[in-house]
Amino acid sequence: MKPWGTGQLSDFWYMDREGTLTKTLPSQGLSLYDSIIGDCARGNGQCRLVKGDAYWFNACCHYSVELYRYSGGTVEKVLPFEGGDIYGFDIHDDLIVFTASSRGCAQDIYIGNLADGSYEKVTDINGDWLKDKYIGMPEYIPFTDRDGVRVDGWAVRPIDYDETKKYPAVLMVHGGPRCAYGEIFNHEVQVFASAGYFVFYCNPRGSEGYGEEFADLRGKYGTIDYADVMDFIEHAVSLYPVDLNRVYEEGGSYGGFMSNWIVGHTDFFAAVCSQRSISDWVCDFGSSEIGVTFDGNEMAATPWTDMQKMWDQSPIKYACNAKTPILFIHSLEDYNCPIQQGVEMFTAMKYFNVPSRMCIFEGENHSLSRTGKPKHRMRRQNEMLNWFDKYRKGEDGQNA
Repeated sequence: MKPWGTGQLSDFWYMDREGTLTKTLPSQGLSLYDSIIGDCARGNGQCRLVKGDAYWFNACCHYSVELYRYSGGTVEKVLPFEGGDIYGFDIHDDLIVFTASSRGCAQDIYIGNLADGSYEKVTDINGDWLKDKYIGMPEYIPFTDRDGVRVDGWAVRPIDYDETKKYPAVLMVHGGPRCAYGEIFNHEVQVFASAGYFVFYCNPRGSEGYGEEFADLRGKYGTIDYADVMDFIEHAVSLYPVDLNRVYEEGGSYGGFMSNWIVGHTDFFAAVCSQRSISDWVCDFGSSEIGVTFDGNEMAATPWTDMQKMWDQSPIKYACNAKTPILFIHSLEDYNCPIQQGVEMFTAMKYFNVPSRMCIFEGENHSLSRTGKPKHRMRRQNEMLNWFDKYRKGEDGQNA
């Protein structure tokens, strides 16, 4: 775990029959697991396979999860699947069968030929249900941030899009932070687009899939990541006809941290929704089931080595600056981001007279948005839509 802490990518090692272990190859910048964020639950199946003299695996690079093979001390991509996400697979000779989500499509089964890298989709599991629904396709809108770093981003247009009209927009911030957005089907994105919103999302620094240096946020929360998020939304709204009085933000987990951070640092958004969030790293260290390991690594500090550093990276410190209406959504049985984190920020908002609301889901955990009860997932989406519909900025820049 040096020099990148718990965010270090996996290297390739070889152990002979006598038990001698040898590092044969660095990570190659690949994340050896599925890092693309989605909200459609699925069974992953087999995602590692030793066959012959090769080790087969799926890995995330940028915004795609594709199939790779390690053999003879080298790694090669054997099945390109740009913009998609390969979950589970099995191989027989040159034939591969795999489950995957492709650009704008939910999970299906594919059959491919490893000899030439070709493949075809052989099922259309959700086709009948989706045929009468609007599905907005992600449009790739990368940009270069203020530090000269290229950041990938996307836009999804609203239903019945008319370029002569102006539309509200939602910025989504993913969790992790070492996860990534891509171009696969995302139900939450489509709900907003079908309600008439532009949807914008990006992979700011801290995201997975772009190497260890790009992903390293230790001791830097709320700095370079926040800068990338704000640079991106300014870039996105400059490309499309957006009603600048109706630009909103929402995120969960790390994205919830960013939502809490945003209300203390900018009045750009008309309203915000913070989900399964972090507000106080000092308190979270001792109350989260991952606090000791995750917080200690990410903050590059503990309450005993540098409490001030943890406090400086805590959104609650800046709650006194907040003016933006904010909705909190938490699950009662979330032990990654305990409910007290949301309650603490909600209390601060009430104390400083910021319009706020808190929704608590009983019987749900950290994965409410992905594996929660259907009625709870519907209620969650409606809470966000109702909250955003309630607020817009007036001509004086204040929320009305």
